[in-house]
Amino acid sequence: MQRNTALEWLRLHANEGVAYFADDDNSYSIRLFEEMRSVRGVGVWPVGLVGGLMVERPVPGADGRISHFNAGYKPNRPFPIDMAGFAINVNLLKTHQNAK
Repeated sequence: MQRNTALEWLRLHANEGVAYFADDDNSYSIRLFEEMRSVRGVGVWPVGLVGGLMVERPVPGADGRISHFNAGYKPNRPFPIDMAGFAINVNLLKTHQNAK
């Protein structure tokens, strides 16, 4: 509910930028936030020590697009990714008003 409230606030008040839900049990490198600035749609990246794995990550296919995710926790979910493993551009949020 809190994340969805944040998304609604962003849709109403933000005109640019990237939304990212930092996790309270992670540590971060400033390089992650520098890289996030270039996200034009959705960006995904590896997260360490998640779901019993050393690294949970998106796995690229031959075309460079994500083919699947290497995930330990409920790997059959449509997008088995940790909350700290993605960011979304605010303009994409505004385009998809019903996304939660």
